[in-house]
Amino acid sequence: MLVDDEQDVLYSFHAALTNIGYDVETFSDSQEALKRFSEVGRSHFGLVILDVRMPGLNGLELYTRLKSINRNVKILFVSALDVVPELVSIFPDVKQDDILRKPVSTEAFMNAVREVRSF
Repeated sequence: MLVDDEQDVLYSFHAALTNIGYDVETFSDSQEALKRFSEVGRSHFGLVILDVRMPGLNGLELYTRLKSINRNVKILFVSALDVVPELVSIFPDVKQDDILRKPVSTEAFMNAVREVRSF
């Protein structure tokens, strides 16, 4: 699952992931993403990639809600904001490697996805 309010980011990440065989659902609205996550069950999504700053329900709020549904869901943050220290201190299970800073190269993005998925 990809959640970002920027369509070009969704397109780029979606293309990169589907090119190597991942099934990907994209959402530009975090409320819609939460609704879908709730509907399909706990194990449907192997990884959720979230933007931090989005209108309405932001990435941090969405993270908290997704974790309340499935505490084992793997989440990768992608943000233009320099939020690494804050996220790591607020959410103890978030590691520095779980946060990518935009703009991020396709190679760095894919490496992070592979790393998160390997655990």
